[in-house]
Amino acid sequence: LADYLAEYHKMNMPFGKNAGRLEELLDHYHSMALGTTFQDEDKSKLLRKIIRYNIEEELEILKEICFPCHDEVVFCHNGMGEGNLLLSGHKDDRRIQVVGCDMSTYNYRSYDFGHFFATMQFDFGTPCYPYFNRDRSFIPSEEARRNMIVRYVRRLDLPVAQQKVTEEKIMEYSEKFMLAAHFLHGCWGIVQADVSELQFGYLEYSLACFQAYFEHKILHNL
Repeated sequence: LADYLAEYHKMNMPFGKNAGRLEELLDHYHSMALGTTFQDEDKSKLLRKIIRYNIEEELEILKEICFPCHDEVVFCHNGMGEGNLLLSGHKDDRRIQVVGCDMSTYNYRSYDFGHFFATMQFDFGTPCYPYFNRDRSFIPSEEARRNMIVRYVRRLDLPVAQQKVTEEKIMEYSEKFMLAAHFLHGCWGIVQADVSELQFGYLEYSLACFQAYFEHKILHNL
C-alpha cells in the first residue's frame, strides 16, 4: 500500500495545486451537521449526545492543530481506508488495488496517511445494526505507522539527507490529520443520517468518530 500511495502521490493533474479543499470540506459538513434536526426522538437523542461534545467550537480548535501545515501538497486519494482496498491476484502474488477515487484532489500528503490510520479501527462488515464495529485494537501502533511511512519515503527517490526529515514530518502531520479524518466523518455521519435512505447507523457512526477524535486528541496531547 505504501508503494501504491507513493506512485499515486506522484501524479500530476491539470488543475490547481492547492490544499484548500480539506478546510472547505470541514467547514461544509460542519455547517450542515449543525443545521440538522430530526423528528424521530431516538435520532434526536443521539444527536444531542453528539452535540454535547461541543463540536460547534471544536472545529476552530482542530484548525489550530492542523493548520498552517507545511507538508507537501500532492494528488491525494482522500478516502484511503480498508473499504476502498481490493486484493487481487493469486495467493502467492497478492496485489492491492485502490478504488473509490472520486474524492481525489490535491491535498496535504499526510492526510492520506492520517485518514488511513484513523479508519483502520472501523469494521464495516458487521451484518447487524448499526452495520459497523469499532475495535481500538486495530488502531495501528507507532511502529506500524512508521514502517509504512518509511517504506513510502523510500519510493520517493529523495536524497538520503531528506528522507529522515520527510519521515518525521509525515509522522507528525498524519497524527494530526487523524483528528481531521475523525471530525470530518463525524459531521458527515450526521448529515447522512438525515439524507441517506441506506440502512446504516450513521448517527452511531458519527458518535463513534467523535469519541475516537477526543480519545486520540487526549492520548497524543494534541
